[in-house]
Amino acid sequence: MVRDVESISLQSDAGDEMASFTRTDVEALQSHIDQPMGDASVTLPKKELIDARLLIEKLELGQVRLTTKLQHVQEENKQCNGLVMESSGEIDRIVLQAKLDRMTKDLEEFRLLNNQLQVDQEVQLSCQHQTELICEQVEIDTARTTLQLQEEVAALQCELDERLCCVNQENTKLRNTIAAKEKEIKALGNSCISEHVERAAKVCIEKEETLLQLERSLEDAQNMVVDMGQKLSSLKGATIALTGLKHLDNSEISKEAYQLNMLLDEKTNMLKTLERKLKGKEARFIEVEKCANADFLVMNWLFDRHRIAQTDEIEDNVPISKLAFPINIANPKIAKTKDDENA
Repeated sequence: MVRDVESISLQSDAGDEMASFTRTDVEALQSHIDQPMGDASVTLPKKELIDARLLIEKLELGQVRLTTKLQHVQEENKQCNGLVMESSGEIDRIVLQAKLDRMTKDLEEFRLLNNQLQVDQEVQLSCQHQTELICEQVEIDTARTTLQLQEEVAALQCELDERLCCVNQENTKLRNTIAAKEKEIKALGNSCISEHVERAAKVCIEKEETLLQLERSLEDAQNMVVDMGQKLSSLKGATIALTGLKHLDNSEISKEAYQLNMLLDEKTNMLKTLERKLKGKEARFIEVEKCANADFLVMNWLFDRHRIAQTDEIEDNVPISKLAFPINIANPKIAKTKDDENA
């Protein structure tokens, strides 16, 4: 009987140690759960939720194990109570009662801990539910934002298409305007070329008329020179005849000689003047001939350019100012020639 009581006491001690070990293990798990629960928020990450779920499963397994151990301890307690009642004279009732109270206290603590674990589990599930709700709300907001962005992109695309259409229309208008301006410029260029050609032809005609006038003036001057030579020869003969007439009155002879000398001087001066005019007309004739040659070359060049532009139908890149440049070079000489003629 004493051996049975000792074995029962040893088993109760082992049960106390297992209960205390289980309680410490549960407290460690509880502290491990309480630590993230204190820092957890409504937006708990999924990884922490998975870890919490695994801890809850471990706690549930520990709870089942502790429940089985509790049942086993209760059975042993019943056996111990029976043995105590049978061997009340040999075992100290106070020690057994103390052990029983201690086990009852441990069971009560375990029950409280179990209740706390259940509350924590409910809180964990509530947090998980709130997290799921928040995730759903975030997904809804994301979908709504995506739809709004798609609508804005569609509106911007429509606006861009409208602007591109307007730009294309403006480009078409500008192309048409440029084509019309090019045609107008080409027409103006052709008209300017024709005007310059006509002007060059008129200048050439005027130069030819001027040349004819100069030739006539030259012939007149040459005839006048011949007449002056004849008159000089006749004056020389008259002078010789006057020297032979010694019998005439000296006063009459001196008067006639003076008049003849005056007439001779006038004719000499007239001859010199005609010679100077002849030289000036010859110089002007040379200049006019040079200007006429230059104008003729310019006119030929303009005719060639005009013929190439008409046959090839290619727009001439040479500006009108450059086309008129050779004629402008000849114009000052023409003006100078006209001034000399007027003088």
